Amino acid sequence: MVGYGQIAYGHIPAAWLVHVGQADYCIATRAAARVFGLDFLPLVSERFDLVIPKRSLEWASTQALLETPHRAAFRRELELLGGYDTTQTGRVLA
Repeated sequence: MVGYGQIAYGHIPAAWLVHVGQADYCIATRAAARVFGLDFLPLVSERFDLVIPKRSLEWASTQALLETPHRAAFRRELELLGGYDTTQTGRVLA
């Protein structure tokens, strides 16, 4: 097996090693595999949350950040990357 002893620090570097033949396979995101035209087999689905302190919710910069996930263009970009479920994107949990 090629690449078993190598460590790639990130999804893109790992996918690149497969692309150039220095590894047989890697664990990476669908988006990273797509960059190099690699096949992709999903292993797990994960949810990520953005945690914001209550004291910063009033800041204009925080409000701009919280508005971004509701934009159709932003959701389209995520979906084009591949493998991202945007059904919960922008949902605020109190």
